[in-house]
Amino acid sequence: MLRPRLILLDRDGVINTDLPKGVSSLSQWNPIPGSLETIVALKKKGFCVAVVTNQGMVGRGELSVEGLEALHAHLQN
Repeated sequence: MLRPRLILLDRDGVINTDLPKGVSSLSQWNPIPGSLETIVALKKKGFCVAVVTNQGMVGRGELSVEGLEALHAHLQN
């Protein structure tokens, strides 16, 4: 049986706590306990982990693209 090589994870509510109005700044971003350690463990086992997210805040003008990129850069680190 083949094992999946790619794991897709939603950002809000899976990796970090989701807020009612969304996460609009780095100070609001809080990882769910164990989520980051699990991602590291998956990567060590050879899985490719990708984050998928729909960010309506950008479309509504509540968060800039640069702000979103800063959040994602922090997540990658």
